[in-house]
Amino acid sequence: MNQLYTCLSELINVDLVDCIEKAGMKLELHFRIHKESNEEAYKKLIERIGTITIKQDNDQFPLIYLEFKSYIGDSILNESYTIWDDYEAFEGKIFRVFKRSRYLDFIQAGTIATTEHPGPFKHYGIAALNHIVDIVSTDEPQIYI
Repeated sequence: MNQLYTCLSELINVDLVDCIEKAGMKLELHFRIHKESNEEAYKKLIERIGTITIKQDNDQFPLIYLEFKSYIGDSILNESYTIWDDYEAFEGKIFRVFKRSRYLDFIQAGTIATTEHPGPFKHYGIAALNHIVDIVSTDEPQIYI
């Protein structure tokens, strides 16, 4: 797991606010952190990342942005329709990096993406309070707070 994304691994109780597909095949995800249940993890995140660059409009529910410079696939599911799957293997709690997943299998079977083109890729997952977000990308996400 990359070092910055690892900083997110201790967070719990986050909400997906927005998913924006930008020009150039960039993907930006906005989350609200429930600060009360994430006080220590949020402090560590700020220490690791440094300055807060996003205009924060709610002290109790600060925003965090993840930006992928490129991606192979993304999916957002209503978490009410998902089930636990022992097949899947990942590191992290809410913010995860998968070693094995059904979504990664789907990408490998349903696209022409390989380790040669566009290059080695990873499955990043976020199990938010109401949404399950999956992104497969060759790029590690940039994190903004």
